Amino acid sequence: MRRTLAVLMTLVVVVGGIPAAAAAQQETTAVSFENQATGGTTVTVDSVTLPEGGFVTIHDASVTDGNVLGSVVGSSAYLDAGTHEDVTVHLDEPVEESGTFVAMPHMDSDGDRVYSFVAANGEADGPYTADGSAVVDTATVNASATVSMSDQPTTGDSVVVDRVELSQGGFVTIHDGTVTEGAVFESIRGTSAYLPAGVHENVRVELDAPVTENTTLVPMAHMDT
Repeated sequence: MRRTLAVLMTLVVVVGGIPAAAAAQQETTAVSFENQATGGTTVTVDSVTLPEGGFVTIHDASVTDGNVLGSVVGSSAYLDAGTHEDVTVHLDEPVEESGTFVAMPHMDSDGDRVYSFVAANGEADGPYTADGSAVVDTATVNASATVSMSDQPTTGDSVVVDRVELSQGGFVTIHDGTVTEGAVFESIRGTSAYLPAGVHENVRVELDAPVTENTTLVPMAHMDT
């Protein structure tokens, strides 16, 4: 008996270097990524809309040259379907130089809530697309430092800086309000111990002279040049 064997061929269509099976066509997907300063370890995506949930991934500028996988420098945790604002993305390696970065919403195509686009060689968790192209927004990110300090009570001899992020190791220095009038040196009231590059929270700074009344203090990140 003669048997006829049917040979099935699978055609993989590639769009922009990414298998189309890994991409989704979602007209309502959106992302906003504004120019910003960073301490080198995180960036903030202003808003992202994910119709079916997923991630927002940060690529360096080489993604525009076709380096789809190698350009990934960080991705958010899993985000539920909907719009999310002020999404912090931790970078895989600290950024020490300013440059252009690209925010790109990605699907959770395998449903495991773990970003695996790079590990799966682009076969899973591909980008949301519109009109055949990935949905993206670009921003200039300046590697420097960020610092924040809330209003607080104090015993007068120290203050606490809520968060400081440094692209290179350095210090956080406390100035009094005269720094805004140009008293750069005379306004210094205290400086932290040395802080390595990265994110530091609840940094206590001992003051050189006690604060005896309500006043305005200004935290400022300094390099260790």
